[in-house]
Amino acid sequence: MKLPAALIPFLLSSFPEIIKRPFYRSRNKGFTLLELVLVCTILGFTMAAIFPLYSFGVRAFSVGVERTDLQQNVRVGADYCTRELHFAEDIQLLNGGTRVKYSKLHDNNSYLLHRKGSELVVFVNNVENKVAYNIRSFVMELDQEKKLLRFTIIGEDGEEGFKIRSAVSLKNL
Repeated sequence: MKLPAALIPFLLSSFPEIIKRPFYRSRNKGFTLLELVLVCTILGFTMAAIFPLYSFGVRAFSVGVERTDLQQNVRVGADYCTRELHFAEDIQLLNGGTRVKYSKLHDNNSYLLHRKGSELVVFVNNVENKVAYNIRSFVMELDQEKKLLRFTIIGEDGEEGFKIRSAVSLKNL
């Protein structure tokens, strides 16, 4: 079928307008459906690429906080041992070095430092005081000749572990 010759120039001149019409926006109209679909698709791909990075950052932050908390607890236990036992007198290691009983100069109290469950506790005249938590191991070794008390504290929280080994010079033995 042949088109009339008079119709051909009209079709050629209006053809670009037919193509532009779906994308044409006047000031009175909103976005076309195609524009909205393209924006939503691009936004979806962008969010899909960014979310794993965000998730990784949140996970790394929480692991860092847990590790810092564990290290701080073990350090608190080590500082307590050093501070309390440096001027202690009459030190006795019990249960193979897992408990230490001591008294202080000019103090009538009796002290017992040991691990109870996952906590490092001190009993002062049979009253329990928590020193640190998430403690897996607490072991002490007394060297009478050198007046030295060596200790090891291991903290553990799930997969993370932290260990401190130190020694205290005993002034009142």
